[in-house]
Amino acid sequence: MEVTVQTKNLDLPDDVRAYAERKIARLGRYFSAIESATVELTRETAKSNLNRVVAQATLDCPGAILRAEERAPDVYAAIDAVANMLKRQVDRYKGRLYWKGRVAATEAGGGVAVETEAAMAEAEEEEFPDGSLVKVKRFAVKPMATAEAIEQMELLDHSFFLFKDVESGLFSVIYRRRDGDYGVIQAEEA
Repeated sequence: MEVTVQTKNLDLPDDVRAYAERKIARLGRYFSAIESATVELTRETAKSNLNRVVAQATLDCPGAILRAEERAPDVYAAIDAVANMLKRQVDRYKGRLYWKGRVAATEAGGGVAVETEAAMAEAEEEEFPDGSLVKVKRFAVKPMATAEAIEQMELLDHSFFLFKDVESGLFSVIYRRRDGDYGVIQAEEA
């Protein structure tokens, strides 16, 4: 697994960089299908010293992208917290793959088959002078069923997810409602 460590507003010594790479690479022991990992460490300016360092980590796996973000007073604590959160996500994702495989095996009467999705392209950031639009993300939109889109949204821990619906062929957005249920917004042909 290839681990990339990036920083913003932070000078990172080599020993801390090696620590981050080692902690995130250790997740490969739990799930060998992880292709690459990106860790972004940022120091924020805040009145309080309690949550100054932000650690964001993204794991590219076949069929999913796992992402976690944690805040802590120092770099080591932020790295440890984000690694622990990713460990829980990897365990949850492996469990879902296991149960999906068992269902597929019982339906097909044979071996376990797990479909893979194309991984999302890396997010691109652009800064605008007026400050209203701060980030632009680009990713490949793969046709998938609504249940797959819900699963991907939950793995990313987002409140919405854009996908192309397999049944209708239209772009759709699945979102989590306040009552805990889900809703879908579908685009119509103009």
